[in-house]
Amino acid sequence: MFCFKEADVRFLISIFVLFAAAGLNADISDGLSGAWMFENFASGEVRDYSGNNAAGITKGNPEDCGGYISGGIELDGFDDYINAPSFSMNTQNATFCAWIKTHSIPNWWVSIINTHKASGKCGLAFYKKQNQLAYYWNDSKYSFDSGLEIPLNQWVFTAVVIAPQSAVLYVKPQGGQLAKAVNLDSHSFCTLSGVMIGRDSAPGWGDGERRFDGCIDEVRIYSRSLPESEIIQLSDMSRCWNYPPLVYASDSQIAYLGESKPFACSFEDDGRPFIGGCGDLTQGTSFQKSFLWSKLSGPGSVSFTAPSQQSTEAVFSETGNYQIQIEVSDGPSGVPADIYGKTGSEVIDVDVVSESEKKLAADYRFQQQPDEAAVDSAGLNDWAARLEFGSSFQTHCNAPENGKGVGFMPGEDSVFEIQPQPAGASEISGIKEATVCVWIMPLTVSEGNGKVCFSAKSSSGNTFTLQGSTPLSYSQWHHIAAVYDAVQGQMRIYVNGSLDASAEIPPAALSSEWYEPLIGSGGSGKRENFVGCIDKLQIFNYALSGQEIVSQIECSEFVFAGLNGEADISGRFNLPDCRVNLFDYAMFSENWLTESLSPADFNEDSHTDIADLAVLAENWLFCKDPQDTNCLQHFGF
Repeated sequence: MFCFKEADVRFLISIFVLFAAAGLNADISDGLSGAWMFENFASGEVRDYSGNNAAGITKGNPEDCGGYISGGIELDGFDDYINAPSFSMNTQNATFCAWIKTHSIPNWWVSIINTHKASGKCGLAFYKKQNQLAYYWNDSKYSFDSGLEIPLNQWVFTAVVIAPQSAVLYVKPQGGQLAKAVNLDSHSFCTLSGVMIGRDSAPGWGDGERRFDGCIDEVRIYSRSLPESEIIQLSDMSRCWNYPPLVYASDSQIAYLGESKPFACSFEDDGRPFIGGCGDLTQGTSFQKSFLWSKLSGPGSVSFTAPSQQSTEAVFSETGNYQIQIEVSDGPSGVPADIYGKTGSEVIDVDVVSESEKKLAADYRFQQQPDEAAVDSAGLNDWAARLEFGSSFQTHCNAPENGKGVGFMPGEDSVFEIQPQPAGASEISGIKEATVCVWIMPLTVSEGNGKVCFSAKSSSGNTFTLQGSTPLSYSQWHHIAAVYDAVQGQMRIYVNGSLDASAEIPPAALSSEWYEPLIGSGGSGKRENFVGCIDKLQIFNYALSGQEIVSQIECSEFVFAGLNGEADISGRFNLPDCRVNLFDYAMFSENWLTESLSPADFNEDSHTDIADLAVLAENWLFCKDPQDTNCLQHFGF
């Protein structure tokens, strides 16, 4: 032992030679706040194995160098580093460790692990003086002379253990012995809000002067002061080390009471314990991944159809908020201890609602005057205010459903903004899934070549966009439906009742962030105004099926009461239009004159004659649409 003592004792340096005990490869996960292995970072993301979701983001162009344990990352000493901005820790007890292989002696202090901030830095580093290990703690301690030299171009285990009254630094070259140095000095609390690997955050230093040049592997940060026995275990790690699987599943999902709801997960794993040379383990079915679905909390029971499979379905017995959990294990417990099976898990929040809550949340028929707000005829709470930003040429169009729709003419700069009245009473702001149905007639060419585009933001903050496949014809009416299915995890677009495009998405509820949707424009920041006509815009708080969407076009609710509308055989576009009027009479007359049976043979007697005309007249008399000037009542009969 070598001791250095001054009259005013501030610190004691002790260098020990420690012999690592063989066979101590048990995992050390207690207090593990961050763990980056660098096994696969081709996507630009370095996953965090600690379970705290502090993934790293590669900067520059780092390369795979084949690490000490498995994969490693090589940094060029100029602009390569890893940024983990979401890492957070505030502590007076900590441990930083990593395996490094440095290619050059630095000009200054070079960080292995360091905080984001330029002041109050905390982390592990090494110094140009004999290429020795150093550390930071609240912008100080970096001048501590550890005497622990780091050899070039060789894998070396490095660590620092921080306690309130001491810091212990460790170095162990591959195949060598573990040495340590002790700094008996006080250490206050340090806040780590984001960390960087391979870069020093000191201001005023150009690229290349404080960047790591070499390979790094197995970076770990603990929120506790590891004892020396655990440091020995970490420095003696072999390639048989096993990490728990990382499990992913969509959060904030919804389900309907009594209905089967599908759930699924994905996972990433390090492939262990399937590694050759790791004891006497042999591959087999007993080492396959195992899964377990279970209920953590909620007002009722949850029945899983396949609780031990990667995907399952669940039925909930009561409405309310639930939490369910999926656990993934990568192998059985057994010998040797360092590769026994590990388990990762993910918790999913599920909001269970009743079928009775499904409804038409907003309904706009645009029967108002051009300068008036559009009334919400479904709930009356979400009226659409008309906003003008310039010259207005807004007019009405002849529309397929209600006789007239709202027109947005070329050169016009006005939109409708849906606003809750009274404030906070909106029936659409909190919906978790949705269907929007609308009749549109575009009048000009759009950027998407006339195809429908549908965007939605989920509760997880992700925005998904789906584009249709069918170009819409101009100056013609089309029925459009956009469906966000949070239960099945789908987005769908229907054009004129036919499925036009669909995409699988994570089954998460819609974002609860309230914004005031616009009708006739793509957004208030950069308005991309629609040019054309719009009629019967409806917003449902659930995902309509394809059959339900077709029913929106096939006149499931006739505007005339008391009859089934069998004489509704035509309309402005030679299609049934939910009313009986002159268009149907014209079609009937043509069928009668040409002796055609269908569709004018209303009484199905194989003749088109005066008996069918009587049915037509009866239907026509019940045309009650006050906006349709073709209804018989407008002729004064």
